[in-house]
Amino acid sequence: MSHKPGQKVTDSRILERVRECYANDETLPAGGVTAATVAEELPIVAMTTKRRLRALAEQGDLERDWGLTPHGKQLAYAPVENTETDQRLVADGGSNR
Repeated sequence: MSHKPGQKVTDSRILERVRECYANDETLPAGGVTAATVAEELPIVAMTTKRRLRALAEQGDLERDWGLTPHGKQLAYAPVENTETDQRLVADGGSNR
């Protein structure tokens, strides 16, 4: 994960925001959180958020998910469940940041 010069928001903050959306039940029916929902609490627009979410999914940091809207399926994103990392964090009490 990176913070490139000129980026207003780090990848870590975007991932944290996706987890916040899940914790606050701000997901689409059938799963996933949209770029627009993620962008609501960040100082970047939904289009930028969409591009960043796509890149994070391509890196394996998020999973693509399909949520449902009144108009049909919509691409959304979900946190990755990384059992190996989760077990290591529990074992050593550390943090993945």
